[in-house]
Amino acid sequence: MKVLVTGASGNTGRPLVRLLTEAGATVRAASRRTGFDWSDPATHDAALDGVERMYLVAPVGVAEPEPLVRPFLERAREAGVRRVVLLSSSAVATGDPGLGRVDNSVRQTMPEFAVLRPSWFVQNFTGDHPAAESIRTRGEIVTATGEGRVT
Repeated sequence: MKVLVTGASGNTGRPLVRLLTEAGATVRAASRRTGFDWSDPATHDAALDGVERMYLVAPVGVAEPEPLVRPFLERAREAGVRRVVLLSSSAVATGDPGLGRVDNSVRQTMPEFAVLRPSWFVQNFTGDHPAAESIRTRGEIVTATGEGRVT
C-alpha cells in the first residue's frame, strides 16, 4: 500500500509519516520541502504516482483552498487513489467556507473518504497560536464553542 501524506513536515503529517512507515506502508511525503506545490500542477503527478490512499492537509494560509484542492483530488481519483482522509476541524461544517468546501469536494470526488474533525491539538497551547496567547495574556482559554463545553 502506498500512501501520500500532504503536509508531511507539519504537526500531524510528520508523526503520521513515521507511524505509517513503522507499520510497513510505503509513504510518499509531500510538502514544500519535497517540491510539492499546491499551486503548481506540474508537481502533482509525481506526488500521486502509484498512490492508493492519501492523508490530505489543505494548503495552509489559503482562505479558500478548494480551488487548489479540487483539481488535485480529481487528478488523484484518475491516478487510482481510492481513499482520502481529510484533516478538517470541529468548528467547520461540510460546505462552510474554507475547509468546509474542501470537505465537500472530498465527498463529491473520492469513492472512499474520512473527515477528521479535531477540536484541539496540544500545539494550540504553545507558540504563537491564539489560544496560547489568550492563556498568557488573559489567563483563559477562548474557543469557538460559545456556551458549550469541549470535553
